[in-house]
Amino acid sequence: MDRKIAALFVVSFVVFMAPFVMRQFYYGIDEIVGTPTFYHTRIAENILEGKYYDELSFGGRPMTYPPLFPLFHAAFALILGLNLGGMVFVSLSGALGTCTAYAFSRKYFREDLFALFLVLMPGIIFLNSHISTRAPPIALGILSLYLMSEKRYLHSGISLGIAFLFHPESAGIMLIVVLAYVLSDRGIRIKDILKFAVPVILVFFAWYAPFLAQNGLPQPNSLHEEYRDRRYSLESPAAENFLWELGKGYFTLPLLALSAVGLLYSRNNFMRFWFIFGIALALTAERMFFYMLFPAAFTAVFGLVKVRSSVSRNFCRMLVVFLVVYMAWFGFSRAVALAQDYPVRQQIDAFHWLRDNTPPGAVVLSDWQWGHWISGIAGRKNFVDGYAEYAPDVNTRILELHDFYSTCRVPEGYGISYIYMEDWFAERYGISCLSGLDAVYDNAGIKVYKV
Repeated sequence: MDRKIAALFVVSFVVFMAPFVMRQFYYGIDEIVGTPTFYHTRIAENILEGKYYDELSFGGRPMTYPPLFPLFHAAFALILGLNLGGMVFVSLSGALGTCTAYAFSRKYFREDLFALFLVLMPGIIFLNSHISTRAPPIALGILSLYLMSEKRYLHSGISLGIAFLFHPESAGIMLIVVLAYVLSDRGIRIKDILKFAVPVILVFFAWYAPFLAQNGLPQPNSLHEEYRDRRYSLESPAAENFLWELGKGYFTLPLLALSAVGLLYSRNNFMRFWFIFGIALALTAERMFFYMLFPAAFTAVFGLVKVRSSVSRNFCRMLVVFLVVYMAWFGFSRAVALAQDYPVRQQIDAFHWLRDNTPPGAVVLSDWQWGHWISGIAGRKNFVDGYAEYAPDVNTRILELHDFYSTCRVPEGYGISYIYMEDWFAERYGISCLSGLDAVYDNAGIKVYKV
């Protein structure tokens, strides 16, 4: 194995694991980062127990998520435990993605600084440092792109086909990227395209044909509307989403500046398409920023090459040192911020109280944004959570939830016995009738009511 790629794999894995390690051993927070991440960890636990029905989401529902992420999560959990095993799996897939992107970059330039862009970009760290279902299929998509460039068409198709069994959105977007590369390579023949396409189609339909025949296509619902209305990752993003210096951004200012230079001066039409395609996706929704990360790193290096040809050698050296220090600082800042990300300790304490002080079959009413945590941390049935696809009676439940916010009338017929509420949410949405309920837990602006 190439020593540089081996070293990059190790460094990437260590960087991507750093937030989890800091969270567990420095900040003393013994739960993982994230919201839907708890759903996937819980499903992996179900698989280990031989259960293929989700007993907690929406009070109980069939498991409808693509199969490979929870299966791999469960396999790693079998050896390392649920939280550590899941994070090791995601970080390893992230390391695979950075290494294959680095190998692919050698077809265009020999710049080791590209590896730094990959490892320390705030968005790359975020993608690969929590239980992200998009991390493995994006890595497989990059691998498919690299294999296509190596003229290993069958293997490229198998890689991308497998990606669809992790996350269809990510695999579909990477399929567009790979096809754009195919169109840019005039040496690829029809039979080569067929070698690539056949395994993608076979793997895709082997799972999705029977699944869609049984479940149909997911339909838009009021929970999707709530995501957008509240600006929860489906919104068109602001500048603060682009730049880490302004907030929770995925990039740093020097990297995006170099990317703009690379976009203007690079003659590589494939990279131009990939970057513009990534921007277009990012402008539609915050969660689409993941697809802009790798092309931004590529075009940033093209920009660096252009700047290097226009300035003196000494200035270029100072620029490289500045980039290394700057990226390292902001990459470290992103890792530290992620280590302290939601759920915070006060929320975890409340969910642990629910776990330890309520009957195992209890149903907890809360806003849908906390549903995954009620089931994943407290281990109790939630009334509604954020996984809207194929959710039972989701429109009815959202209407009943809104009615509760206005009247504090608990929805009937679900066996609800507890209510979870945070003070800031009650204040923001004008929920003024909670004083008539019996608060059995009250700490740090978080309350649990007994029905």
